[in-house]
Amino acid sequence: TAISGTRYRFDPGEGTGGNPMTDFSFRVKDPDGAESGVTTVTIHYQCKAGEYVDQPDRVCRSCPPGQVSSAAGLMTLCEPCAAGTYTAAAAASSCSRCAIG
Repeated sequence: TAISGTRYRFDPGEGTGGNPMTDFSFRVKDPDGAESGVTTVTIHYQCKAGEYVDQPDRVCRSCPPGQVSSAAGLMTLCEPCAAGTYTAAAAASSCSRCAIG
Protein backbone atom coordinates (compact mmCIF):
# COMPACT_ATOMS: atom_id res chain seq x y z
CA THR A 1 0.00 0.00 0.00
CA ALA A 2 1.47 3.32 -1.03
CA ILE A 3 1.15 6.25 1.33
CA SER A 4 1.53 8.80 -1.46
CA GLY A 5 -1.30 11.33 -1.29
CA THR A 6 -2.58 9.95 2.01
CA ARG A 7 -2.56 12.01 5.17
CA TYR A 8 -1.85 10.38 8.48
CA ARG A 9 -2.70 12.08 11.74
CA PHE A 10 -0.66 11.17 14.79
CA ASP A 11 -2.01 12.22 18.18
CA PRO A 12 0.08 11.48 21.27
CA GLY A 13 -3.15 10.95 23.19
CA GLU A 14 -4.37 11.81 26.61
CA GLY A 15 -1.99 11.29 29.49
CA THR A 16 1.18 11.99 27.51
CA GLY A 17 1.47 15.59 28.70
CA GLY A 18 1.13 16.85 25.13
CA ASN A 19 4.42 15.27 24.08
CA PRO A 20 5.74 17.84 21.58
CA MET A 21 8.24 15.58 19.81
CA THR A 22 7.71 11.96 18.93
CA ASP A 23 9.84 9.75 16.71
CA PHE A 24 7.79 7.71 14.28
CA SER A 25 9.42 4.98 12.16
CA PHE A 26 7.86 3.12 9.25
CA ARG A 27 8.52 1.09 6.07
CA VAL A 28 6.52 1.13 2.85
CA LYS A 29 6.04 -1.44 0.10
CA ASP A 30 5.82 -0.59 -3.57
CA PRO A 31 3.22 -2.24 -5.84
CA ASP A 32 5.70 -5.07 -6.61
CA GLY A 33 6.11 -5.85 -2.90
CA ALA A 34 9.62 -4.43 -2.50
CA GLU A 35 10.00 -2.97 0.96
CA SER A 36 11.75 0.32 1.65
CA GLY A 37 14.31 0.91 4.34
CA VAL A 38 13.18 2.27 7.67
CA THR A 39 12.24 5.93 7.54
CA THR A 40 12.14 7.83 10.82
CA VAL A 41 10.52 11.21 11.17
CA THR A 42 10.22 13.43 14.20
CA ILE A 43 6.77 14.87 14.63
CA HIS A 44 6.83 18.25 16.33
CA TYR A 45 3.94 19.41 18.44
CA GLN A 46 3.65 23.03 19.46
CA CYS A 47 3.29 24.10 23.05
CA LYS A 48 0.85 26.93 23.70
CA ALA A 49 1.99 30.46 24.52
CA GLY A 50 2.91 30.47 28.22
CA GLU A 51 4.44 26.97 27.99
CA TYR A 52 7.84 25.48 27.21
CA VAL A 53 9.18 22.04 26.26
CA ASP A 54 10.58 20.29 29.33
CA GLN A 55 13.58 18.21 28.22
CA PRO A 56 14.29 15.29 28.31
CA ASP A 57 10.68 14.38 29.17
CA ARG A 58 9.53 16.24 26.05
CA VAL A 59 6.29 17.50 27.53
CA CYS A 60 4.74 20.96 27.54
CA ARG A 61 4.88 22.63 30.96
CA SER A 62 3.65 26.02 32.17
CA CYS A 63 6.18 28.81 32.54
CA PRO A 64 6.59 29.67 36.25
CA PRO A 65 5.41 33.05 37.61
CA GLY A 66 7.83 35.80 36.55
CA GLN A 67 8.65 34.10 33.25
CA VAL A 68 6.87 33.98 29.88
CA SER A 69 6.86 32.43 26.44
CA SER A 70 5.05 34.88 24.22
CA ALA A 71 4.31 32.68 21.22
CA ALA A 72 3.15 29.15 20.52
CA GLY A 73 5.86 26.88 19.23
CA LEU A 74 8.70 24.64 20.23
CA MET A 75 10.06 26.89 22.99
CA THR A 76 12.64 25.18 25.19
CA LEU A 77 12.92 28.01 27.72
CA CYS A 78 10.72 30.62 29.29
CA GLU A 79 12.17 34.11 29.45
CA PRO A 80 12.18 36.23 32.61
CA CYS A 81 10.06 39.36 32.62
CA ALA A 82 12.04 42.56 32.01
CA ALA A 83 12.84 44.95 34.86
CA GLY A 84 9.69 46.82 35.90
CA THR A 85 7.35 44.04 34.72
CA TYR A 86 5.95 40.88 36.31
CA THR A 87 3.59 37.91 36.02
CA ALA A 88 1.74 36.79 39.11
CA ALA A 89 0.53 33.49 37.66
CA ALA A 90 2.06 30.54 35.84
CA ALA A 91 1.54 30.01 32.08
CA ALA A 92 1.76 33.72 31.21
CA SER A 93 2.27 34.82 27.63
CA SER A 94 3.08 38.44 28.49
CA CYS A 95 4.38 40.50 31.40
CA SER A 96 2.48 43.37 33.03
CA ARG A 97 3.96 46.68 34.12
CA CYS A 98 4.58 47.07 37.82
CA ALA A 99 2.60 49.77 39.62
CA ILE A 100 4.51 53.00 40.17
CA GLY A 101 5.59 53.42 43.75
